Amino acid sequence: MPFYDMRCADCAKDFTVRASVEDKVQKRVACPECGRHNMETIYRPVGVSVKASAPAAPATCPNAHICGSACAHG
Repeated sequence: MPFYDMRCADCAKDFTVRASVEDKVQKRVACPECGRHNMETIYRPVGVSVKASAPAAPATCPNAHICGSACAHG
């Protein structure tokens, strides 16, 4: 079962609850403060890290063995 960050629309209490998707959809989750079932889901940003890829290698001339170090084809 997933965890949900919820807010009671009646008393404004924020809490985290472990509940089934069905319990959440059917409004069976009760507020721990007032006991009502008028909940709103709190959506929080998720931290994401992106690993930078290595820079592309310079194109090499397929005829480098002929052109040598002064190759202008690459």
